[in-house]
Amino acid sequence: MVNQKRRVPLTWASLLSFTVVLSLGAGGCEGTGSEQPGRIIQQAGDPRCTPVGGPYPSGLDTLPNNSRYAVLMQFTPKALLAFDLGVSPPRLITQEASPAFPADSDGDGVPDIEAFREAGLCPEFNPLCFADPKPGHVNAIREDLVFVTTSDYEQVLFMEPSTGRLKPLSVLNPENQAQHRAQDWPLLPEQGAAVLRTGVSTQRCIHPDPALDSQGEVIGMDPQCDVDKAGFMTGFTAATAYGGERLFVATSNLASPSEARFNPGSLLIYDLNLQHEPPTIQPHVEKPLLQTSDFNPTALSNYVTPLGRELILVTNTGALSFDGNLIGASGVDVIDVESLKVVARYPLGQAGARGPVAIDPTGRIGLLGAESQRALYAIDLAPLDDPQLYVRLEEPPVDLDGSTPNFPDARIFWADQPLTWPGRPDGPSERLCPTRTDVSFGVNREIAYATDWCDGSLAVLSVDWRPPFPVPFPAEQFRILDRLDWAAPKTPALYGLSAAPSMIQAPDSTSEAETLATQVVFVLNEPEGQLCTANLTY
Repeated sequence: MVNQKRRVPLTWASLLSFTVVLSLGAGGCEGTGSEQPGRIIQQAGDPRCTPVGGPYPSGLDTLPNNSRYAVLMQFTPKALLAFDLGVSPPRLITQEASPAFPADSDGDGVPDIEAFREAGLCPEFNPLCFADPKPGHVNAIREDLVFVTTSDYEQVLFMEPSTGRLKPLSVLNPENQAQHRAQDWPLLPEQGAAVLRTGVSTQRCIHPDPALDSQGEVIGMDPQCDVDKAGFMTGFTAATAYGGERLFVATSNLASPSEARFNPGSLLIYDLNLQHEPPTIQPHVEKPLLQTSDFNPTALSNYVTPLGRELILVTNTGALSFDGNLIGASGVDVIDVESLKVVARYPLGQAGARGPVAIDPTGRIGLLGAESQRALYAIDLAPLDDPQLYVRLEEPPVDLDGSTPNFPDARIFWADQPLTWPGRPDGPSERLCPTRTDVSFGVNREIAYATDWCDGSLAVLSVDWRPPFPVPFPAEQFRILDRLDWAAPKTPALYGLSAAPSMIQAPDSTSEAETLATQVVFVLNEPEGQLCTANLTY
């Protein structure tokens, strides 16, 4: 069962001992994509959880080609843990203590704090600033190599999933050529040098066009960059994706948390050769970065179209304030891996889209979670096989909201038409806890699952695949089936109970464990982290 912690008078069983049928209102898209009422059945569940150290694990991924195994990044203390999902509850693969991040996390021979200061990256008003690598997104590139983003000390770390130890790769800073300038990367090796390191820096100078921040203010000069044009250093390394022998890294570039001000988002591009041993990585010299269409890119997804076009989907959450208020446009950028160009965009309005695009097994529909609201968004991926998208390389990206002539509106749910469902009766008010959702398709295209941070619940979404399938895919063919109230809601009365689910995934089935065919994996974040699995029969 969920591992309840701390002394709280209510028991877990008392929270889940009832079944309630809730009728939804007929207006909008609450519970269904149509104007007809849907139905939610609130059901008990029986997730099995394994506690980890500290709250708020930062990342979770299953290993490629073997999703029985998963890696989880602890935030405090920092440690990469490997789990066997074929047993219930999930079992740590090794009982040895995972090594902590060393003071020199990237293996350049200098403690991170000293390297940061020596590179002149501290602001003038704080020349003795600290730079502590804070772990974030986890990406299992192959069974023996995991990439972990860190912020503050901006980089991507290379780690072994089985041991949690850092793993050296060959990192090169090429000679100045094409669009690459070695001096733009203050924490990479010297120009022309290739050395073994356990991380690759994502800190570099950006000269955006237009040079405006999320509040419309002109971006000034950065003393670490060229003094004759506007620029800034990247920050808040958010996510990675691998495609076409390249590593793509999103940086959110938060300029001022107190002012909720963002610099333009960026997508750094590295050449990554996994066939070489050790693997080699270097900035791509022809096009080392792309600027995102909207502010605050937070997640990346690999996508191969039915006709074989390899793409990267960038989730741009948009600017949001410290307390979660949405103050900027959100959307999804479509990057063609071959041309390294933004070929299309899905504008979603002030949606606060969140998480990697969850793609159904047939590749037709993409789902996204939401920041600060109980909602999901959906996009139709069918237009991405249109060859006309890829012959317009000198033209602006196609906006797949119907505004670009000869291209469709491929949005199914967006800010003005979200897919929503009611909160649980005993849950917190939106004022007390503006929620966030994460989403994943199951192992078939008919079912998806979404976590609700504030309610502690999991919503089950069904998709009706009866033809025809116009573009966009019909919104009325989506319906919320059930709401499973598995964890405690984030209310003051229940403080201390296991709460705040996120990072849900549905691993592919394997011959080793048939139960994985109906298994979901997710994280509980409070009061301490837990990795949970549950078998569902949808």
